[in-house]
Amino acid sequence: MSIFTLPVMLRNEVGSNSVKRLRKEGVIPTVLYGHKQECVNLSVTSAVLHDALKAKARMVQLEWDSTKENAIVKEVQYDYLGDNILHVDFARVDVGEKVTVDVPVELYGEPIGHKKHGVLTHLLKNVVIECVVTAIPEKIRADVSGLDLDQSILVKDLVIPEGASITNSPDSTVASVHVVVEKGESEEEVQDEPEVIASKKESGEGEE
Repeated sequence: MSIFTLPVMLRNEVGSNSVKRLRKEGVIPTVLYGHKQECVNLSVTSAVLHDALKAKARMVQLEWDSTKENAIVKEVQYDYLGDNILHVDFARVDVGEKVTVDVPVELYGEPIGHKKHGVLTHLLKNVVIECVVTAIPEKIRADVSGLDLDQSILVKDLVIPEGASITNSPDSTVASVHVVVEKGESEEEVQDEPEVIASKKESGEGEE
């Protein structure tokens, strides 16, 4: 995995007003932490950050002034619409260090069960992988073409890079094929009302 060089700026001002001003100027606030070292407040231009994310960069070399730090993109926070980046967390790493990260699972192929009106359900869209930082995969691909009705792919079936491990339960279901049964309207059972027999006194009929 190549290391993406990311020029950043030291951020001396903190607080909500300062952060809002930065975002209006097209600058994203970030923070760098880890390795029991001091937290550093940084910022990066929106265009440069989007280039890094578009390149699927997981490991970056942050550069500011005369400082260079290797880090991984730990978390990207978006606004409630999921359109604009609000903040990015970077965690320090060393080349050769083992890290734990979320990696997306991508399904490919057409299941056999499709021809039998089966529906493919993608249940686990990300897995947690532990591996050397330079070997973080962009994604894990899973071939679902062999799935028939009522068959599944489990975490233990996934193919991952050599030396990596998945921390999710091995028996967790990643994807499955099943028939969707549409629940129809239940027929109402109409019960006959019991016949009520009432006695009437005939008019003019008296009691003896």
